[in-house]
Amino acid sequence: GSAAVESWRSLCRRKVLVVVSASILYLLILEKLGYLLATFALMVVLFGLGRLRLWVLLSCTGATVAGSYWIFHTLLKVPLPKGMLGMLGLWGF
Repeated sequence: GSAAVESWRSLCRRKVLVVVSASILYLLILEKLGYLLATFALMVVLFGLGRLRLWVLLSCTGATVAGSYWIFHTLLKVPLPKGMLGMLGLWGF
């Protein structure tokens, strides 16, 4: 009944708040951390909303980050923020 509907709405509101907050934080840290680290952190949060097992969450996150890096950086030649990895000389593996 009504309690179940309200519980569902509350859960949806929390997830929306997490997605919006994580997206704003991602925009704020992207330049400083760099594309790879910031995107990895964002994907962990977003995939974490699905309550996945840790190994599945990290595998999906790694595949998403690696795939998007390959598409944007390698295929499309889009310059991505290097951030901390660029400073450490670890960018462009």
